[in-house]
Formats: sequence, C-alpha cells, structure tokens
Amino acid sequence: MASFRLYLKRELQRRCQKNPSYSLRAFARFLHIPHQVLSRILNGKRPPTKTLLEKIGEKLQLDESVLKKFRAPIGKMKRSKPK
Repeated sequence: MASFRLYLKRELQRRCQKNPSYSLRAFARFLHIPHQVLSRILNGKRPPTKTLLEKIGEKLQLDESVLKKFRAPIGKMKRSKPK
C-alpha cells in the first residue's frame, strides 16, 4: 500500500484534473484542516498524526481496512527535534 502522503497527492491530482481551478486550499477546506498543514504533509515535511489521519479518512470515506494500512507506518515515524 502506498504511503498516506502519496494517497493524498493522488487524490488532489484527481480532483484537479476533474476541475482545473481546484486547489490545495480547496482540498484543505474540504478536509477541514489548515492548508499549511496539508502542504507540509504533501511535501513530506510533517507526518500526519493519528487523529488527523482519522479525520481525513472520515472526510474521504476511507474503509477501516485502508486506514489500518496507513496507520502502521505513522506509528513508526519519529519527529526529529529542531536544532
């Protein structure tokens, strides 16, 4: 299963192909998350939290089995401390 980041990127691309004026900000509004957070996730600068994963999964109507596959790698990620 592809990473959650790649899944979100593909979903955004799909929506943009369907509607050329669709944007990252529109996608973030649909997901009810700040556009900055979505941008950081898509660019690999921030992993989604478990709570955020659940929230986005609910908005995108993802099956529990799909969410389960995405949850496993998130639990293994560690945030690096700023220097």
